[in-house]
Amino acid sequence: MAILGTLGHVPWLLNLASCIPGVASSYSSFIRIGIWTEPQDIVSWRLKTYIEKDTSAAPTVPALDEDSRVVIVAGSETRVTTLASTLYYLAKNPAILSKLQRHLDEAMPEETLRLRPVLMTGGYRVTPAEGIQVGEMYIPGGVSVFVLVQLV
Repeated sequence: MAILGTLGHVPWLLNLASCIPGVASSYSSFIRIGIWTEPQDIVSWRLKTYIEKDTSAAPTVPALDEDSRVVIVAGSETRVTTLASTLYYLAKNPAILSKLQRHLDEAMPEETLRLRPVLMTGGYRVTPAEGIQVGEMYIPGGVSVFVLVQLV
């Protein structure tokens, strides 16, 4: 699969490689295997609609290839560009970077400990006199309960 990442930058080379005997049959068997399983991701759905000639499917193999490229770019390039731009503007504005760093220094340990406490802690509570319904379970009144923070 790693070679596909390299060859993807030279589209005509992939078309040429598909003309080599045996290469196309492996690709066809890969597609056939995917048809018989329930699609789990966007690529599986696109292949299934193409094979079944669904009206929403890409009309040709090159169109299917292009759809795949769009999905890959949409899922990766937008994040990379956003992160790169954020870092660029933070580097250009040291005062803002300093302010952000202070906020992160204050918030990160507190939020981390709130979400994932180091100790198995919780709080003892006594249920109200009339009792309490928690999901499908009824807890009678006056019962001491201990709830782990990790489970909330």
